[in-house]
Amino acid sequence: MGNKCFEDEFVEIQAEWIELAAEAVGNTVVDKICAYVSMEKGHFFMPDVFFVVDNRVVAKEKVITPYRVLSAFMDQYSDSMLKMFRLCESYERPCPTEFKLIYDMNRETLEAKYQYEPVVDWNPRSDKNLHAPFEEWFAEMQQSLDSETK
Repeated sequence: MGNKCFEDEFVEIQAEWIELAAEAVGNTVVDKICAYVSMEKGHFFMPDVFFVVDNRVVAKEKVITPYRVLSAFMDQYSDSMLKMFRLCESYERPCPTEFKLIYDMNRETLEAKYQYEPVVDWNPRSDKNLHAPFEEWFAEMQQSLDSETK
């Protein structure tokens, strides 16, 4: 195998994010893993994840228990996220400012969306903080699931 290219490593790191989440849920059955990463201004990193269980969006704290497992997962996820930033730097490639990954556990498929423009408004008067894009995606996913079940 030997020589990996940027694209191979780029995909491998994203797969690692999904694998870490799958390991952290243990025996809990989840339908989808929704992994989020925001990398703003080269030093503000925001990893998060939520799950789809029985057509409901569920926060990581309700799926990954006990807290020590959640804490270890978030540490590993953050470390892996930093690998992505370093990978892009080492290949002198633009690093997405936002990753939205949805892994369907039943179909074994991955949907990935990337953003290269800033996703956080750094104006101190703005109400869109570092967590806002993730919270918006969480709400959008629930609305989408709600409309599918009607």
